[in-house]
Amino acid sequence: MHSQKKPFLSKLQSLSHNHSSHRIFSDWLEIAALTLHQLPYHSGELAKDAAFERLEQRYMEAIKPYSKDELNVFSELVSLTLIAHHTGYGDFLGEMAGEAELLNKRGGQFFTPYHLCRAIAKMNLGDVKSQVEAKGMITIVEPAVGAGALVIAAAEEIAAQGIDPRATVQFDCTDISRDAFNMAYIQLSALGLQAVVRHGNTLSGEYWEARPTRSCGCLTNG
Repeated sequence: MHSQKKPFLSKLQSLSHNHSSHRIFSDWLEIAALTLHQLPYHSGELAKDAAFERLEQRYMEAIKPYSKDELNVFSELVSLTLIAHHTGYGDFLGEMAGEAELLNKRGGQFFTPYHLCRAIAKMNLGDVKSQVEAKGMITIVEPAVGAGALVIAAAEEIAAQGIDPRATVQFDCTDISRDAFNMAYIQLSALGLQAVVRHGNTLSGEYWEARPTRSCGCLTNG
């Protein structure tokens, strides 16, 4: 995962000549999340429906400000992110946002370091095997998911106990930040985890969008 960090930051910074770094990163997150969502439709795994058409239109609007060369760099950033998650667990995008100083510090945005998330998961999950044997499928709810570090750490701990988190756990995740919503969606999708990621306010109960990862058949698109 660490070997992808330097090229990711370098490519991201190469785009900042014509756009602000925050805007580029935010737009890339939106485009990358939409791309991953639409993949099974374009490959023929899923029939194109109203949700596909709605999000495809949003995708076309999102890419308008960028040139073909810039969109090629966006694609390379997606590839680096996927490779990072194929080589191990971790909060790749959260760390990238922190290192590039793209977090909303004025809004109090702060992502818990992954090693602390890993310790929290280890202390709190208990014996997952017995829970799976009793319930068949367990659900983990994260009301302020951020980029997904704690959820990813939980998946890593479950895997360390000899249980496949992709087959035994459904994650229900929410964040009020649109960027965090997209980061979590991208990372959980890249890891093949079953999740519903929500853009909403857990405290007020307001939800603006709910999007399942392609591994999750538990919810239609909202």
